[in-house]
Amino acid sequence: MAIVSLDSAPIKRLMQRAREKNLVLYAIYDRNMSAIMMMDEGHSVLSPIQPETIAQRSSHKEDLSDEGQVYI
Repeated sequence: MAIVSLDSAPIKRLMQRAREKNLVLYAIYDRNMSAIMMMDEGHSVLSPIQPETIAQRSSHKEDLSDEGQVYI
């Protein structure tokens, strides 16, 4: 996982392209954006959760997959 500033020009360009294609999922719930996740399908997910927390939670997804759902 790469941690990149949300104010960097490449990130801003990625976000603009995703907005133009309607591929942005806003999961920030009126909170400040802390991370952008780029999905395999081309979607961008804006998240208020710190990248380190997302990485830590996703490493435990095998434990949660027994219940049929994965929470990140």
